[in-house]
Amino acid sequence: MCHTFAIFALAGLAASGAAADAKKEPVPGQRTAILIDGKFRFVPGSWARYSVLDKVKQERYELTFAILDTKKQGGKPYRWMEIDARLEKQPRVVTRLLVEETAEGPGAMADVIVQVQGMTAFRVPKKFYKNQKDAAVAPAAEAFVRKEVEQRSVQVAGRQVAAILVEAEDRQGKVIRAVVSEECAPIGVVSAESDELRMMLTDFGLGAKTGVQGPVLNFYLWLMEQIAGASESGGGGK
Repeated sequence: MCHTFAIFALAGLAASGAAADAKKEPVPGQRTAILIDGKFRFVPGSWARYSVLDKVKQERYELTFAILDTKKQGGKPYRWMEIDARLEKQPRVVTRLLVEETAEGPGAMADVIVQVQGMTAFRVPKKFYKNQKDAAVAPAAEAFVRKEVEQRSVQVAGRQVAAILVEAEDRQGKVIRAVVSEECAPIGVVSAESDELRMMLTDFGLGAKTGVQGPVLNFYLWLMEQIAGASESGGGGK
């Protein structure tokens, strides 16, 4: 599975006006989720909401993953999906991703649209996400199952779901304990915890709709719009 889910951090990068300095400093506003390899399911209209605690920064945020409509591109199946990030002290960010639909989960990204609350949506330039080595975002905390510990029934939002407690490792060999369930599409995680991060599923269901509203601008036109808006708001003179 590619590191698709980290791309929502690009909204923080662009909204802060730091695009030109992407390689010089960490991406402002970046947030991460724990993903368990092999548990992703492309269930049409599915959505799942998570409460996430960054233990290092002692910061909480909410992430909602959603699967939307399909699109054929280059003879391959692609799917629009979205990540809705709600942070404590920053505007809500919705990131719309067109990803290749593969048996292993999201494949290559073909399009990325971002909308920061109160702003026009924009299309992210491909150079920010095409080459993972040079991408302006860090990878998601992807983990690989090493051991299935036990089956269990857990309650989420008043519903009982069949789940499995697993022990996993990330790419650095750090242990992650997670509860996973096929009933909780799209990412299949009920709970997961590492030394740095804890995430809990708070609700899930079907009938997902896009959170992106209004027109979508070319990124550089969007930047010009923000600069013009800032000039108008601060250029009153004496």
